[in-house]
This record gives sequence, C-alpha cells and structure tokens, in this order.
Amino acid sequence: MRFKIPIALLLLINTGWALELKQADLPADPLHGAALFTQKNCDRCHSIEGKGGTFGPDLARSDLDRSHLDIFAMMWNHSPQMSGIMTDLRLPRPSLASGDLTELAAYIYYIDYFDKPGDISHGMRVFSEKGCVNCHRVGSLGKAIGPDLAPIKKYVSPIFLAQMMWDHGPRIKAKMDELGIPWPHFDGAGIADLMAFLRDASPVTDPARVFMRPGNPQIGEQLFEDKGCIACHRVFGTGRAIGPDLTKSSFHRSATSVSAIMWNHGPVIWNRMEELGIQRPTFEDNEMADLTAFLYFVRFLEPEGDPLRGEMLFRQKGCQKCHYFGEKGVDSSFSLSRKGVDRSKVEIAAQMWNSGQVMAAMMTRMKTEWPRFGPGEMNDLLEYVRQNGNR
Repeated sequence: MRFKIPIALLLLINTGWALELKQADLPADPLHGAALFTQKNCDRCHSIEGKGGTFGPDLARSDLDRSHLDIFAMMWNHSPQMSGIMTDLRLPRPSLASGDLTELAAYIYYIDYFDKPGDISHGMRVFSEKGCVNCHRVGSLGKAIGPDLAPIKKYVSPIFLAQMMWDHGPRIKAKMDELGIPWPHFDGAGIADLMAFLRDASPVTDPARVFMRPGNPQIGEQLFEDKGCIACHRVFGTGRAIGPDLTKSSFHRSATSVSAIMWNHGPVIWNRMEELGIQRPTFEDNEMADLTAFLYFVRFLEPEGDPLRGEMLFRQKGCQKCHYFGEKGVDSSFSLSRKGVDRSKVEIAAQMWNSGQVMAAMMTRMKTEWPRFGPGEMNDLLEYVRQNGNR
C-alpha cells in the first residue's frame, strides 16, 4: 500500500471490505461486446450515434442507466416485436449464451462513457471564465505563474487533463485562495472543451501522441480500494459511510463527467482525508480512466434479489401457468428444476431468452399477454427461480 491509513482501518479493508467488493461481476473489457452486437445482427435494427438500423431506437440516445438484468428486461419486454421485425428482415433470432448476454449488456451500458469531441471556442471561454488564464499560459494567452500548458498537446484524451488537475489540485487551490479566485467547478463537457482548446492553442507543432486506453472497471475496482476511496465511501454495503454511498449515486455519464465530480468536491475530499490520516491519492498512466470506469459501472451491478418478491412476480406474470419446480408436470421441458445445479441468474436469463420465440407462440395460442418487467423485477424473479430450481 502506498498510502498512510491507520492500522485499524487497514485491517478492516484487508479482512472484510475488499473481499465483499470482489463479489461484484464487473467486465474487464466492456467494448468486447461490440463484435457480438454485429454478429447477432443487433446493428440491423439499432443504431449507435446514427450508425446502424432504424427499426429500433438509437441506443446512444436511450435511457440505459440500468442494472445488467434491467437491460435484459428491456430486451425481453420488446422480444415479440423484435422477433417480428427480424422475421420480416429474414434474420434469425439470435441465441445467447450467458457470456453473450453479459457482454452485450456491458457494451450497451458503456456507450455513454466516451466523451463527445470538445468544442474549441467554448473551451477558450472556459479557460478564461474558470480562472485558468490567471496562472497558466498556452500560446500567447495567460500568465506564467503556473506551468505552461503548451506541452499538453501530446495528450489525446481529456482524462489526462482531469488527472493532471486532480494531482495538482491542492497546489492549485492554495494559489487560487492567495489570488482570491473562487474554486472552479466543471462538468465533463467543460473539461473536454478546455482540452480541445489547449491542444488547438498550443504552439507545439509536432508532438508525440500519448493515448489513454478505455477504462477497465476491474482494475478500477482495485484502485477504489488501493487509493483509499473505500475508507470513506460505501458500495453495496461495503466501506465506510463518511462520504456518500456511491451505490445511490448515478455515474452513468462520460468519463470526464465522473472525474469532474471528483474535482468539484476535491477540497472537501482532501480535507477529510487529512483529518483521517489518509494520504491524498494521486493518479498516473491509465488510473483515472480505470477508476472512473469502475464508478460508471456501479449501477450496472445487481443488488441481492428478493426471492419472496420474485415468487409473487412468478404468479403475477403468469409464469406458473406453464412452469413448475420438481417433476409433477406432464412435459418435463416446462420444469425449472435443475437438481444439484446452482445456475446463476444470468444463465437462467439466457435460457429464458433462447426459449422466447417458443414461449411467444404458446402464449399467443393461450391468448395470454406477454409478461413485461419493470426495474428490479427481473432480478427478483430470477433469484426466486435460482433458489428453487436446484432443489
């Protein structure tokens, strides 16, 4: 550990909190599902930023700040319409393994993580209005109190700028207090626009390019522990409640927007960490992108399902009309039991999806309405099926 954390606190982290956090099912590479998105013909109906089919909604403009199984529930709710369109287009309905379902959901969820290209003219206003111009030069603009920002041209991602701002935050705060300049607050677009302006205004003519890879949520999870964030913030009941419970916050926004939230609360965070004897964390290489990716994916993770509510939903949605547990049915294919096999909720969801077309045909014959699920309901239903299916 690189940080000075009190021994009692360090023991709590090492013996309990970290283990609980590691139960989370985070993707290592959320972009891996992009290939599946094409292979399964999702792009024939859905577009992303206008690229793709127009039969379904543009997924970059949809409300996807939902958990893994809530995204599956959205797919399920529209399954009959999707099957009808695919039949018209002479496309096979895609079958999905549990890994496929996870990768597709993670990819769809990840779409809003990437920043839009910065606006140079707005970035120039940000440079002036936020007070950067009072201490920094870039080209012919600004003062030479702080470092010249011309070399920043070599950095491609605005996350580099956010990372540098955070790492030098206390020195910046001290100088701004001395000069009577208020602490500047940013949104993600403001940082991206500022970065675009700095790169455009820089007189450097042929810089080497330094790229930042997309954030890895699994690495970010470890950084959340290593950097001491867990000493003040809770995630799914893990950590301390000194700061906000991050499970209750939404970070489903661009990477620089997440880092802007950290920056805006920087002085409060730094003061509190000093009081607790925790060394202020700094970031290097790809660390800021990885940490923001972890925070971005917090709401993607599933809380514990409620099997009692799931049992109620099993009846309300009409599942009991065809399905049962055990061996009492006429057709064993309708039994949800897999004795001695503890299937995950995602495995059950994939099996449910792959049976969707047969289920739709049967429900049409029975004149039964297609079951639709609201937020949290699929998680509870599948928890009920999981717990009862292996008996």
